[in-house]
Amino acid sequence: MSLPYKAFETQHITLVASTDTTVTFDPPVVAIRVRNWDTTARVLVSLTAIASDVDATASRVGKAPAADIPNNSTFPVRTSVLHLRSAAAAEVSVEGYF
Repeated sequence: MSLPYKAFETQHITLVASTDTTVTFDPPVVAIRVRNWDTTARVLVSLTAIASDVDATASRVGKAPAADIPNNSTFPVRTSVLHLRSAAAAEVSVEGYF
């Protein structure tokens, strides 16, 4: 059985509250998994810069209350740049699959 991906890269970061954070991959990836380890804060994810903490134009990963387990979401996109933003200093892992 062959796997659909040949390699992956993981970046584990703590976001700066209310700041657009750029994650880059070289070479570009074909799929991305974002894991939000801070279950008290949501993380917005977009292929373009995120200007606000309001969940209006970006996808949401993770949610309150704190009793929830860490959330994750996989995005099947080909990209070399991903933008993340949270109203809190959320701890996240971003996995890029090549």
